[in-house]
Amino acid sequence: MAVDFSNLYVLKHLRGEPDAIVAGTRRGVISDPLMVGMEYDFLKEDADNLEPIGINLVRMVKGVGYCIYSNQMAYQRTRSAFNNLHVRDVLITIERDVTEILRYYLFEKNNDAVRLEIYNRLKSYLDTKRVTGAIVDHKVVMNNSNNPPPVIDASMGIADIYIDITKGFHKFLANIVVTGTGGVGVTEFSNVIS
Repeated sequence: MAVDFSNLYVLKHLRGEPDAIVAGTRRGVISDPLMVGMEYDFLKEDADNLEPIGINLVRMVKGVGYCIYSNQMAYQRTRSAFNNLHVRDVLITIERDVTEILRYYLFEKNNDAVRLEIYNRLKSYLDTKRVTGAIVDHKVVMNNSNNPPPVIDASMGIADIYIDITKGFHKFLANIVVTGTGGVGVTEFSNVIS
């Protein structure tokens, strides 16, 4: 089963979707032809109890097959974006790419022109992440405000990067309103889809 999960993560990169969420019926389908079933088939009620504590489920989806049907991290004590597995996955990619950008500038002069060049490269990179949908917004600070003389004298540079990673749908609330002729006699039906 772990191999099937890791294969789905590799597949998203092969498909050119490195920031995609690996879950659901689009990118979470387990397609192992030797798989005959699960030891236990989780129900919706199981998900309602297990997902809040960070346990990811594999569920049978009618007409599709077995799917990863969660996007949770195991640590769920503090409510934050880090509760979502894909957020950490996107952050790993950004950390790696930012490290490579900054490595290029090691042993360059720490002056306004070079800091501006670094700022522009980081901003350009994050702009592409926004275009691909990995992040909603970003801010880069690489100037005298966070690189005062003591930092420069220590032969260091500081780049502060703020990102808002795109969240995914975990549930839907479908409100269906049936009206009579002319909008009279409203009947409402709500259904939570997870």
